Amino acid sequence: MNTSNAKSIAANASFLLTAQLIVRVLRGLYIVLLVRYLGPELYGVFQYVQNWFVTFTPLTLFGIGAILSREIGKDKHNGQHIVSTTFIIRLTSGIALSLTALALGLFTEPDADIRHLMIILAALLLGRALVNWVKEIFIAYEKTQYHVVQVTLSNIVQIGFGATVMMNGGGIEALALVYITALFLEFIASFIFINRKIIKMQMDINIQKIKTIVKDGLPIGLTVALNRWMIFGPTVIGRYAFDYKNSLGQLSVILLLLFFASLIIDAVLHAALPVLSRAMQYQKHGSSNFINIALSLSIPLTCCVGLFTVTYNQPIIQTLFGAEYQAAGAILDFAVWLLLPYIWMTTMAQIFILKQDTLRLSFWTLLGVLWMAGLLPLCVMKFDLIGAIYAMAVGMTITTIGLAFHGFTRGYLHNFHLEKTAALSAAVLLTYAVIYHYSTAEYALLGSLVLFTQFLARITKHAVHLFR
Repeated sequence: MNTSNAKSIAANASFLLTAQLIVRVLRGLYIVLLVRYLGPELYGVFQYVQNWFVTFTPLTLFGIGAILSREIGKDKHNGQHIVSTTFIIRLTSGIALSLTALALGLFTEPDADIRHLMIILAALLLGRALVNWVKEIFIAYEKTQYHVVQVTLSNIVQIGFGATVMMNGGGIEALALVYITALFLEFIASFIFINRKIIKMQMDINIQKIKTIVKDGLPIGLTVALNRWMIFGPTVIGRYAFDYKNSLGQLSVILLLLFFASLIIDAVLHAALPVLSRAMQYQKHGSSNFINIALSLSIPLTCCVGLFTVTYNQPIIQTLFGAEYQAAGAILDFAVWLLLPYIWMTTMAQIFILKQDTLRLSFWTLLGVLWMAGLLPLCVMKFDLIGAIYAMAVGMTITTIGLAFHGFTRGYLHNFHLEKTAALSAAVLLTYAVIYHYSTAEYALLGSLVLFTQFLARITKHAVHLFR
């Protein structure tokens, strides 16, 4: 991978990471206010309805992000027609799936209050589909600095409106309207900017082009949907598996924290797609090196996050969300380790997409989701709240092992010091356990961070060598 490509990845990744950081800080502050304001039961209901529609959102994607990055990454001058075509696909699929998801929700949901909230949040699916399209355009044209502005202004608007509603004693329905309003304002402003500053769209409907994109992108969209179901699905299933709505709220908080943490790697992978597509076009081998670096770095990254969470899980939860969420703190130190298989799943998915091997990708992702969904009610009955984490662990492990097996055997991945990475990480975990047993948590955490600093410096050295 040459210097210009490495710089392109670094620049776009830095903007995407900045955007994610801003979103997580602003969104995190708003969620803390929301969680405290609504309490565990109402927040559990609010998150359940959101997740009901969010789980359908990837079905609107049709792999458009990967297709845009792949085609525009090869030649930016050919982007005009494909941009317009992808917008038409995203708009129509968003409307159709919004109505379908709402109809299914109203048919299956017995609670009248929840059904009313579903009607309000039905537009969430369309709004998120369109906002995702905007982000994909910025990534494909490697103009991710504008994405930073987009998400910053959107979150400021949402926080302002939401805080106003809370100060005036507004209910859950008013807060849902705030979310929808901010989302569509974000899309409208971004759409006008794209049309004026990046690409002038021509809204011509070419049925053949639409068929081609849908055919190529549908397996990718289904895979992304299944992948996201690993995180958001347990909330939907938990609506019927848990006896109390309080438990649903506790689980929702944990899964939201996991999703926020996973977006760091996700931002880097999306930033790299245009460059990786160009590398594939010219049959360069550097594209898989980037994936292997991401897989290697995910191990110490997860360990650092995991050790910090194990040490401070209860103070983190109680400081952010209050004493009502003590049950969430009790399972956070188990749930945080799911980051490793989830990051591996999403990272390996990128190379399978670039290799256009979506059949194997879809198979293993579906298999993992089916195991997770089938085991979750049983595990909840047996182990209560933490049972949901056990079911997620089984599903993610099955998908990760399947993708890794095919990735290595088919030459998509190679062993980039993975044994040394795993061995050193295991040694650090063992050292932490011993120090924690005989000393204070602070000393254990400090010792682990010192070891990981040396390890990360070593990995960075290899990464710099590969990007030269």
